[in-house]
Amino acid sequence: MKLQYWDCVLEDMAHAEAATCAAATAGGNYGVAQEKFKVKSKCNANDETLAKIKKWWTDGAKKQTNQEQVADNDNFSNMANAASIGFACTYQYCSGELNSVCFYNEKLPGVGANLYEPGQNGKYCDNCKQLGGGAKAPCVDALCQVPFEQRELSSNILS
Repeated sequence: MKLQYWDCVLEDMAHAEAATCAAATAGGNYGVAQEKFKVKSKCNANDETLAKIKKWWTDGAKKQTNQEQVADNDNFSNMANAASIGFACTYQYCSGELNSVCFYNEKLPGVGANLYEPGQNGKYCDNCKQLGGGAKAPCVDALCQVPFEQRELSSNILS
């Protein structure tokens, strides 16, 4: 799997979607994860959102039997999608609920398709992408460290 980098453009896009308080749609080739949930009036939104994202991972991992995307597990699948290396999450208060939305720079491949290539015999870094000059991307904590370039914000990025 690849290390994912925070993408400021995706953060702006996610914020625009979260602010609508409706079901988030990423459009184009972007992935999206979302959940609206009840919160106390004086909650810490950052802690609540981080806890929710961790829950997406742990609950979603329990539904996976292998590396293939399964139905009704998109929040987890977007995090595990090796094609995505850029992401951002944000939140918005919506009538007593916190609307947590994350955008990913690649859409999901589809149910039954591989989200990632599993490492063989615990060799998680063997599948790291070849970089220029034939060298493999560095691997740290079982995550391939591929280069990521921030994009400039455009008013029509969702088009």
